[in-house]
Amino acid sequence: MKFEYYLGILPEEREEFETHVEHLNDLGDWKYKIKVLSEFDDPDGYYTFQIEGTPDSYRYFLRLAENQGFVKSLNHYEE
Repeated sequence: MKFEYYLGILPEEREEFETHVEHLNDLGDWKYKIKVLSEFDDPDGYYTFQIEGTPDSYRYFLRLAENQGFVKSLNHYEE
């Protein structure tokens, strides 16, 4: 199951974000594969990426956010 979610970072942490994206996609496990659909600089928030991913990839980034990593915001919208 794939769904879309939004991940916010500080602009200077983009390289770290890209390293994690590469890591997830190189795992060879479909349950962690993600695709960046778009990105934008939210004037009221962080630099944000719209991601198509799985619940497992979402939980991966959630752990980083909880551990005060580079992930500053993470959310999704239920339909």
